Amino acid sequence: MTPERLAATLERLRAAGGAPPADLWELTELMLDPAWLGHPDPGLRDELVYTTLAGWLASGAYTPEQLRRVLATATDERHLFEGLGARDGLSVLTRSFSVLLVPPVLASHRRHPFLKPDEVRALAQTVERYLLGERDLRGYHERLGWLHAVAHAADAVGSLARCAELDAAEVLRLLAVLRTAAASQHHAYAHGEDERLAQAMVDGLGRAELTAADRAAWLDGFRPLVQACAELGMPDGYARFMNVKHVLRALYFLVHGRTEAWQEPVAHATVALLEEFARL
Repeated sequence: MTPERLAATLERLRAAGGAPPADLWELTELMLDPAWLGHPDPGLRDELVYTTLAGWLASGAYTPEQLRRVLATATDERHLFEGLGARDGLSVLTRSFSVLLVPPVLASHRRHPFLKPDEVRALAQTVERYLLGERDLRGYHERLGWLHAVAHAADAVGSLARCAELDAAEVLRLLAVLRTAAASQHHAYAHGEDERLAQAMVDGLGRAELTAADRAAWLDGFRPLVQACAELGMPDGYARFMNVKHVLRALYFLVHGRTEAWQEPVAHATVALLEEFARL
């Protein structure tokens, strides 16, 4: 299959309304190949391959076993962990668009549960390992289009945080991973990563199992990360400082003035942190 032939096939399906074709699984397996899921052409990778897969996943066209196979493939060593640790190159495309398949699969699971609790917990650990290990933090590239590994991983973490199979301790662990990602000193986020991280944080903080003390302690965990910025020096310390400030600002605007009981206390505590950090 050439890129041109695959693009023509997907464009024809889109023009016909985007309904899953008779050879749904065969075409799915083809598009899950890293050669296509991580293709350097953003028109093929992002606008056709990923968008088509996500649409079919949302449509309910797959059986539970097929959804398991999509999830297992997307999170294996050839996909989610291909070249993990590289700071540039093309392998990030495969990783980033693999992790972006997690949210639509979990959305299907939340509508009609098919994953066992242990499977959800194992998936959470897999995504955690990925996000903590990702070092190619570029958001957008003029030739490659959206790379957005952190934003895509944040979407996956937020989707996991909404899964009822995870208890309070497991949700707090995911929130800690998001906090670590928000305090990255390796790259200054500039393409909306702050908002995607903040939204995932809201997904976790909104879990009814968490107490006010849990949320306060989690927010307090930003303090030593920011205080360490001076030791990191330039440019790493400054990148971390700005990343944290931008994520916390995004978090504030997502919860301030909202109706759930937990949200305004978090908004007030977030403002207090931002004011404290402004004095450093």
